[in-house]
Amino acid sequence: MNKGLGFWRTIATEVVILGILSSPLLSKPKTPLPTVVLAAKRIYLVNQTGDQHVLDTAYDQFKTWGRFTIATSKDDADITAVFSHHYGMDKFGNVSLIEMDIFAKGSNEPAFVAKSALKLITAPQHRTKACIADFKETLEPKNQH
Repeated sequence: MNKGLGFWRTIATEVVILGILSSPLLSKPKTPLPTVVLAAKRIYLVNQTGDQHVLDTAYDQFKTWGRFTIATSKDDADITAVFSHHYGMDKFGNVSLIEMDIFAKGSNEPAFVAKSALKLITAPQHRTKACIADFKETLEPKNQH
């Protein structure tokens, strides 16, 4: 009986340690955004998902936010938001993923990446909104208002 108790005590300890290590409090802080992204006024939206709802939702969300004017061409924009869609399991068991990459004008490397995964495949509008909310939170942290 005592051996069984030790086994469960070890399991419980490992679960607690795993919980602490995966805690958001210990997660790596987000990389600061480049000045060009912080100063951006115009954004161009690119939809690589094949789903018009993603682009429509992105347009509505950025328009409602009001921080950026939506550009009609990449050349007229300071930054570009590229939306892509991925299927497959990630390490958390998520099966569908919308990704939004923010590129500064002239850059091939994203300045910001937002991934919105859900346990179940649901309306892409919700995942698109989550990506934009993540960008907004990074760009305008609540403690700076």
